[in-house]
Amino acid sequence: MADGSASVSVSEHAARIIALINQAQSDRLESELKPFSPFFAALADKLSAVLASYSAGSIKCSVSRFGLEEVDSENLKPHGTAFRSPKGEVRLFLRAERAFDSLLCEVCFGGAGTELHGGEEGNRPPSRIEQFLRNMIFDSLHDGLPEIVRELADVYLDPIEEDPSKKKKGPAPVYKSVCVSILVNAFSLSAEMEFLVPLQDMESLFGAGKRKAGPERSMGEVLSDCQFELVASLAPQDIGLENILNLEVGSVLKLRATPAHPSLLHVEGIEIGRANLNFSAQEIAVSLI
Repeated sequence: MADGSASVSVSEHAARIIALINQAQSDRLESELKPFSPFFAALADKLSAVLASYSAGSIKCSVSRFGLEEVDSENLKPHGTAFRSPKGEVRLFLRAERAFDSLLCEVCFGGAGTELHGGEEGNRPPSRIEQFLRNMIFDSLHDGLPEIVRELADVYLDPIEEDPSKKKKGPAPVYKSVCVSILVNAFSLSAEMEFLVPLQDMESLFGAGKRKAGPERSMGEVLSDCQFELVASLAPQDIGLENILNLEVGSVLKLRATPAHPSLLHVEGIEIGRANLNFSAQEIAVSLI
Protein backbone atom coordinates (compact mmCIF):
# COMPACT_ATOMS: atom_id res chain seq x y z
CA MET A 1 0.00 0.00 0.00
CA ALA A 2 2.86 2.31 0.87
CA ASP A 3 4.42 1.66 -2.54
CA GLY A 4 1.13 2.58 -4.25
CA SER A 5 0.92 5.87 -2.34
CA ALA A 6 4.51 6.73 -3.21
CA SER A 7 3.83 5.99 -6.86
CA VAL A 8 0.77 8.27 -6.94
CA SER A 9 2.76 11.00 -5.19
CA VAL A 10 5.59 10.80 -7.73
CA SER A 11 3.08 10.87 -10.57
CA GLU A 12 1.42 13.98 -9.13
CA HIS A 13 4.78 15.69 -8.74
CA ALA A 14 5.74 14.81 -12.31
CA ALA A 15 2.44 16.20 -13.61
CA ARG A 16 3.02 19.41 -11.67
CA ILE A 17 6.53 19.82 -13.09
CA ILE A 18 5.21 19.26 -16.61
CA ALA A 19 2.53 21.89 -15.98
CA LEU A 20 5.20 24.34 -14.83
CA ILE A 21 7.26 23.68 -17.96
CA ASN A 22 4.22 24.25 -20.18
CA GLN A 23 3.37 27.44 -18.29
CA ALA A 24 6.95 28.71 -18.71
CA GLN A 25 6.76 28.11 -22.44
CA SER A 26 3.31 29.69 -22.68
CA ASP A 27 4.35 32.81 -20.75
CA ARG A 28 7.46 33.23 -22.93
CA LEU A 29 5.47 32.77 -26.12
CA GLU A 30 2.77 35.20 -25.00
CA SER A 31 5.34 37.89 -24.19
CA GLU A 32 6.96 37.50 -27.64
CA LEU A 33 3.69 37.61 -29.58
CA LYS A 34 1.75 40.10 -27.44
CA PRO A 35 2.87 43.15 -29.50
CA PHE A 36 1.07 41.63 -32.50
CA SER A 37 -2.26 41.03 -30.74
CA PRO A 38 -3.90 44.31 -31.95
CA PHE A 39 -3.25 43.22 -35.54
CA PHE A 40 -5.06 39.91 -35.13
CA ALA A 41 -7.81 41.46 -33.03
CA ALA A 42 -8.48 43.83 -35.93
CA LEU A 43 -8.63 40.86 -38.31
CA ALA A 44 -11.14 39.18 -35.98
CA ASP A 45 -13.29 42.32 -35.99
CA LYS A 46 -13.14 42.40 -39.78
CA LEU A 47 -14.24 38.78 -39.96
CA SER A 48 -17.16 39.52 -37.58
CA ALA A 49 -18.32 42.29 -39.90
CA VAL A 50 -18.08 40.03 -42.94
CA LEU A 51 -20.12 37.23 -41.36
CA ALA A 52 -22.66 39.63 -39.89
CA SER A 53 -23.44 40.92 -43.37
CA TYR A 54 -24.51 37.40 -44.37
CA SER A 55 -26.64 36.59 -41.34
CA ALA A 56 -29.39 38.23 -39.31
CA GLY A 57 -28.14 36.62 -36.10
CA SER A 58 -25.51 37.70 -33.62
CA ILE A 59 -21.97 36.69 -34.64
CA LYS A 60 -18.78 37.43 -32.73
CA CYS A 61 -15.18 36.57 -33.56
CA SER A 62 -12.30 36.72 -31.10
CA VAL A 63 -8.70 35.56 -30.83
CA SER A 64 -8.53 32.36 -28.79
CA ARG A 65 -4.80 31.51 -28.85
CA PHE A 66 -1.40 32.28 -30.36
CA GLY A 67 1.34 29.96 -31.52
CA LEU A 68 4.44 29.63 -33.69
CA GLU A 69 4.89 26.96 -36.31
CA GLU A 70 6.68 26.12 -39.54
CA VAL A 71 4.39 26.72 -42.53
CA ASP A 72 4.90 25.17 -45.96
CA SER A 73 3.52 27.79 -48.33
CA GLU A 74 2.78 25.17 -50.99
CA ASN A 75 0.15 23.54 -48.79
CA LEU A 76 -1.56 26.90 -48.17
CA LYS A 77 -1.25 28.36 -51.65
CA PRO A 78 -5.03 28.36 -52.45
CA HIS A 79 -5.59 30.59 -49.41
CA GLY A 80 -2.57 32.89 -49.39
CA THR A 81 -1.82 36.43 -50.48
CA ALA A 82 1.10 38.86 -50.33
CA PHE A 83 1.66 42.62 -50.10
CA ARG A 84 4.60 44.94 -50.63
CA SER A 85 5.44 47.85 -48.32
CA PRO A 86 8.38 50.22 -47.65
CA LYS A 87 9.25 47.96 -44.70
CA GLY A 88 9.16 44.75 -46.67
CA GLU A 89 6.64 42.16 -47.75
CA VAL A 90 3.89 40.58 -45.69
CA ARG A 91 2.12 37.30 -46.41
CA LEU A 92 -1.21 36.18 -45.02
CA PHE A 93 -2.48 32.60 -45.01
CA LEU A 94 -5.85 31.16 -44.06
CA ARG A 95 -6.34 27.63 -42.77
CA ALA A 96 -9.99 26.66 -42.26
CA GLU A 97 -10.93 23.38 -40.65
CA ARG A 98 -13.92 21.29 -41.72
CA ALA A 99 -15.84 22.33 -38.60
CA PHE A 100 -15.55 25.95 -39.66
CA ASP A 101 -16.86 25.14 -43.13
CA SER A 102 -19.88 23.45 -41.59
CA LEU A 103 -20.44 26.38 -39.24
CA LEU A 104 -20.48 28.84 -42.12
CA CYS A 105 -22.95 26.73 -44.04
CA GLU A 106 -25.16 26.44 -40.96
CA VAL A 107 -25.11 30.19 -40.34
CA CYS A 108 -25.36 31.44 -43.90
CA PHE A 109 -27.17 28.69 -45.79
CA GLY A 110 -29.05 26.67 -43.20
CA GLY A 111 -26.73 23.67 -43.40
CA ALA A 112 -26.93 23.29 -47.19
CA GLY A 113 -23.21 22.69 -47.56
CA THR A 114 -23.23 19.63 -45.29
CA GLU A 115 -25.96 17.93 -47.30
CA LEU A 116 -24.42 18.04 -50.77
CA HIS A 117 -22.28 14.95 -50.30
CA GLY A 118 -22.91 11.62 -48.64
CA GLY A 119 -20.49 9.51 -46.65
CA GLU A 120 -18.32 10.44 -43.71
CA GLU A 121 -18.17 14.18 -42.93
CA GLY A 122 -14.40 14.20 -42.53
CA ASN A 123 -13.74 12.43 -45.84
CA ARG A 124 -16.08 14.23 -48.18
CA PRO A 125 -14.66 16.85 -50.56
CA PRO A 126 -15.42 20.53 -49.86
CA SER A 127 -18.66 21.63 -51.43
CA ARG A 128 -18.87 24.56 -53.80
CA ILE A 129 -20.67 26.52 -51.11
CA GLU A 130 -17.84 25.92 -48.65
CA GLN A 131 -15.24 26.93 -51.22
CA PHE A 132 -17.22 30.06 -51.98
CA LEU A 133 -17.45 30.97 -48.30
CA ARG A 134 -13.75 30.47 -47.66
CA ASN A 135 -12.85 32.54 -50.71
CA MET A 136 -15.35 35.23 -49.72
CA ILE A 137 -13.86 35.53 -46.22
CA PHE A 138 -10.29 35.48 -47.44
CA ASP A 139 -11.00 38.10 -50.11
CA SER A 140 -12.63 40.32 -47.48
CA LEU A 141 -9.61 40.02 -45.20
CA HIS A 142 -7.31 40.65 -48.15
CA ASP A 143 -9.20 43.85 -48.97
CA GLY A 144 -9.23 44.98 -45.33
CA LEU A 145 -5.60 44.18 -44.48
CA PRO A 146 -4.04 47.39 -45.93
CA GLU A 147 -6.41 49.56 -43.88
CA ILE A 148 -5.69 47.58 -40.68
CA VAL A 149 -1.91 47.84 -41.12
CA ARG A 150 -2.13 51.54 -41.99
CA GLU A 151 -4.08 52.23 -38.78
CA LEU A 152 -1.83 50.15 -36.52
CA ALA A 153 1.62 50.77 -38.01
CA ASP A 154 1.22 53.72 -40.42
CA VAL A 155 2.51 51.46 -43.21
CA TYR A 156 0.93 51.36 -46.67
CA LEU A 157 0.56 47.96 -48.36
CA ASP A 158 0.25 47.28 -52.08
CA PRO A 159 -0.99 43.88 -53.29
CA ILE A 160 1.57 41.82 -55.17
CA GLU A 161 0.15 40.48 -58.41
CA GLU A 162 1.87 37.17 -59.07
CA ASP A 163 2.41 36.03 -62.63
CA PRO A 164 1.84 32.25 -62.81
CA SER A 165 4.15 32.02 -65.85
CA LYS A 166 7.03 33.39 -63.75
CA LYS A 167 6.67 30.95 -60.92
CA LYS A 168 9.94 30.43 -59.11
CA LYS A 169 11.54 27.05 -59.55
CA GLY A 170 12.53 24.87 -56.64
CA PRO A 171 10.77 23.88 -53.41
CA ALA A 172 8.15 26.16 -51.92
CA PRO A 173 9.44 28.33 -49.06
CA VAL A 174 8.78 27.35 -45.47
CA TYR A 175 7.96 30.22 -43.12
CA LYS A 176 8.19 30.40 -39.35
CA SER A 177 4.77 31.93 -38.82
CA VAL A 178 2.63 33.42 -36.12
CA CYS A 179 -0.43 31.18 -36.05
CA VAL A 180 -3.52 32.71 -34.48
CA SER A 181 -6.78 30.85 -33.90
CA ILE A 182 -9.94 32.90 -34.17
CA LEU A 183 -12.99 31.60 -32.37
CA VAL A 184 -16.31 32.18 -34.13
CA ASN A 185 -19.46 32.23 -31.99
CA ALA A 186 -22.77 32.19 -33.83
CA PHE A 187 -25.99 31.40 -31.97
CA SER A 188 -25.19 28.21 -30.03
CA LEU A 189 -22.46 27.18 -32.48
CA SER A 190 -18.74 27.77 -32.19
CA ALA A 191 -15.75 26.84 -34.32
CA GLU A 192 -12.18 27.96 -34.99
CA MET A 193 -10.22 29.07 -38.00
CA GLU A 194 -6.54 29.96 -38.23
CA PHE A 195 -4.60 32.82 -39.79
CA LEU A 196 -0.87 32.58 -40.29
CA VAL A 197 1.56 35.42 -40.92
CA PRO A 198 5.33 34.84 -41.21
CA LEU A 199 7.05 36.09 -38.04
CA GLN A 200 9.70 37.98 -40.00
CA ASP A 201 6.98 39.91 -41.84
CA MET A 202 5.25 40.87 -38.61
CA GLU A 203 8.50 42.09 -37.08
CA SER A 204 9.42 44.21 -40.10
CA LEU A 205 5.98 45.83 -40.21
CA PHE A 206 5.43 46.54 -36.53
CA GLY A 207 9.00 46.67 -35.25
CA ALA A 208 8.06 44.61 -32.20
CA GLY A 209 8.53 41.14 -30.85
CA LYS A 210 11.96 40.73 -32.41
CA ARG A 211 13.64 37.51 -31.39
CA LYS A 212 17.27 37.38 -30.37
CA ALA A 213 19.68 36.14 -33.00
CA GLY A 214 21.16 32.73 -32.48
CA PRO A 215 19.82 29.25 -31.76
CA GLU A 216 16.52 28.55 -30.04
CA ARG A 217 16.61 28.58 -26.24
CA SER A 218 17.01 25.21 -24.58
CA MET A 219 14.46 23.85 -22.11
CA GLY A 220 16.91 24.61 -19.30
CA GLU A 221 17.06 28.25 -20.36
CA VAL A 222 13.27 28.41 -20.55
CA LEU A 223 12.91 26.96 -17.05
CA SER A 224 15.57 29.30 -15.66
CA ASP A 225 13.11 32.17 -16.22
CA CYS A 226 10.24 30.32 -14.54
CA GLN A 227 9.31 31.44 -11.03
CA PHE A 228 8.82 28.73 -8.38
CA GLU A 229 7.22 29.27 -4.99
CA LEU A 230 9.56 28.49 -2.06
CA VAL A 231 7.94 28.00 1.35
CA ALA A 232 9.84 27.70 4.65
CA SER A 233 7.68 26.46 7.54
CA LEU A 234 8.03 25.13 11.04
CA ALA A 235 6.89 21.60 11.77
CA PRO A 236 3.06 21.48 12.01
CA GLN A 237 1.37 20.93 15.35
CA ASP A 238 -2.15 20.16 16.51
CA ILE A 239 -4.38 22.64 18.31
CA GLY A 240 -7.73 21.99 19.96
CA LEU A 241 -10.95 23.32 18.46
CA GLU A 242 -11.72 25.14 21.72
CA ASN A 243 -8.49 27.11 21.45
CA ILE A 244 -9.26 27.98 17.84
CA LEU A 245 -12.74 29.25 18.74
CA ASN A 246 -11.22 31.45 21.46
CA LEU A 247 -8.75 33.12 19.11
CA GLU A 248 -9.06 36.89 18.80
CA VAL A 249 -6.90 39.88 17.92
CA GLY A 250 -3.92 39.89 20.28
CA SER A 251 -4.07 36.18 21.13
CA VAL A 252 -0.69 34.48 21.54
CA LEU A 253 -0.08 30.91 20.40
CA LYS A 254 2.89 29.12 21.88
CA LEU A 255 4.59 26.82 19.39
CA ARG A 256 6.50 23.72 20.38
CA ALA A 257 9.53 25.05 18.53
CA THR A 258 12.49 27.32 19.12
CA PRO A 259 14.70 29.28 16.70
CA ALA A 260 17.04 26.30 16.80
CA HIS A 261 14.41 23.95 15.36
CA PRO A 262 14.88 23.32 11.63
CA SER A 263 12.38 24.60 9.09
CA LEU A 264 10.89 22.55 6.28
CA LEU A 265 11.50 23.80 2.76
CA HIS A 266 8.95 23.18 -0.01
CA VAL A 267 9.07 24.14 -3.69
CA GLU A 268 5.61 24.07 -5.29
CA GLY A 269 4.39 21.78 -2.50
CA ILE A 270 7.32 19.33 -2.80
CA GLU A 271 9.60 19.02 0.23
CA ILE A 272 13.20 19.57 -0.85
CA GLY A 273 15.02 19.69 2.51
CA ARG A 274 15.45 21.34 5.90
CA ALA A 275 17.07 24.58 6.99
CA ASN A 276 18.02 26.51 10.12
CA LEU A 277 16.66 29.99 10.72
CA ASN A 278 19.06 32.94 10.67
CA PHE A 279 18.16 36.39 11.94
CA SER A 280 19.60 39.78 11.09
CA ALA A 281 18.52 43.30 11.94
CA GLN A 282 15.94 43.49 9.15
CA GLU A 283 15.58 40.05 7.57
CA ILE A 284 15.01 36.39 8.32
CA ALA A 285 17.03 33.91 6.29
CA VAL A 286 17.44 30.14 6.16
CA SER A 287 20.55 28.01 5.72
CA LEU A 288 20.24 24.53 4.28
CA ILE A 289 21.27 21.62 6.50
